[in-house]
Amino acid sequence: MTKPIAVACLLFLLSAAASNGASLGHASGSAAFDNHSATIKYGWLVRGPDEANDGKSILRIYLSSTDIGEKIQACGSLSCVDQSLVNGGFVDFSGASYTNYWIALDGGHVQFSGGTDATAFALTTKQPNHLAGKVRIDDSSFHGAKLVAEFDLTLLKTFKR
Repeated sequence: MTKPIAVACLLFLLSAAASNGASLGHASGSAAFDNHSATIKYGWLVRGPDEANDGKSILRIYLSSTDIGEKIQACGSLSCVDQSLVNGGFVDFSGASYTNYWIALDGGHVQFSGGTDATAFALTTKQPNHLAGKVRIDDSSFHGAKLVAEFDLTLLKTFKR
């Protein structure tokens, strides 16, 4: 293969990956709260500052029924991405004993946030820039949310704020 053809093929593959929301992995599952639900089809792994522990960072797993990959790439902060998530949820992964999760359904009109711990995760891969496995959070017994998903995600972006 000649060099110009190889470069053209590489550019084509990169543009195809970018148009696929740049998810760098896959996710499937469901999010539910108060008779509302969403089927998880997409997932992204990002790193950002831990609001509870200055100077430390967290990995945040975004799970969504819609492709928000381009929005994640365009955002400058975790809170910007949070606002883009309207049918799915996120869960933070860190070494802390308590970690946050948030569910947004029906275009963001139905929301629930809560906390969980490391027992919510059953990881098959735990590397600094790659998480794979399952997350299961079920707070429905006290009228909370339920998030169940399987994922294999590589770090997409690091946020400074």
